[in-house]
Amino acid sequence: MLAACAGGGTPGAPGAPSGPHPSPLPSVLPSPSTNPATAGLVYVTQTGSNSVTVIDPKTKTVKATIKVGTAPRGLGSSIDGSHVIVTNAGDNTVSIIDTNTNAVIGTHSIGAGPIIAAPNPNGSVVYVDDYTGNTVATINPATGVVGPALIAGNTPFGLAVSPDGSTLYVANAFDNDVMVVDAASLIVKTTVNVGSEPGAMAISPSGATLYVTNASGNSVSVVNTATDAVTATIPVGSDPFSIVVLPNGNAVYVGNYLDLTVSVINPATNAVIKTFGLGNGNSAFTLAASADSSTVFAVTTGLTIINTATNTVSATVPIAGDPEGAVVIP
Repeated sequence: MLAACAGGGTPGAPGAPSGPHPSPLPSVLPSPSTNPATAGLVYVTQTGSNSVTVIDPKTKTVKATIKVGTAPRGLGSSIDGSHVIVTNAGDNTVSIIDTNTNAVIGTHSIGAGPIIAAPNPNGSVVYVDDYTGNTVATINPATGVVGPALIAGNTPFGLAVSPDGSTLYVANAFDNDVMVVDAASLIVKTTVNVGSEPGAMAISPSGATLYVTNASGNSVSVVNTATDAVTATIPVGSDPFSIVVLPNGNAVYVGNYLDLTVSVINPATNAVIKTFGLGNGNSAFTLAASADSSTVFAVTTGLTIINTATNTVSATVPIAGDPEGAVVIP
């Protein structure tokens, strides 16, 4: 089973930042790792150096650097923490990393310019976007076999999977909507209109609520997954570009790219309770959360560590090579 981090946005779209673009990966709730030695480690893609860096947030040190494909952007981890999957946008492949050895154990061709990797919690399939071709590919992470593709809307640049693995959500940035898809058959069940330029998405621990960032709308749409209806629209900062829900469900964190801030949303009231800066002119490319909900990690010019009890930055671990995506080993 696989879990992923969350970031978002659309290259070349209104409201998208110039320079490196984050990996719009969805949040999937973690469960305890089968290997205590790797639990809590953070894997970060380095687009400029074609590698993945492994960071120990407790010691704030780099433990390993792993060469992968060209221009790696998104990544996700297995629910048991044994593997990480990496999308390599520059050579149209995905790499599979064994976290016990930090060795690449498989590289598989897929689509054109893969960026988002949204693993299904059942472990049988990973959904990968082709935002230029307006499709979503499927791949078996164990065998590398590419399965059927979903015909999406205009520029699919956000993916999320329900905690029970039954539903895939696809944010079509230039259609301003989210497709609700049967994850097994890839049949579109309905489409939900949201804000302007939807991208990164995250799902509550119960699966009852989907949060959608609207990059050009400077807002977050709250979707009731039982009715597939928008129940609230929450104003946040400028160009919300990444999002994560804490595994305990107590807060939603949104990275406002152009504001250089993070907004914290109370899911009980759908209100922003705090907005804070990341320091040193940093913006959050991607957000990820620790399994115990004590920490949120923001990929900036390094890995910025946020204490969720105080909603303050405690440290930033430097990373070279254009860091972009991140995932925490549960």
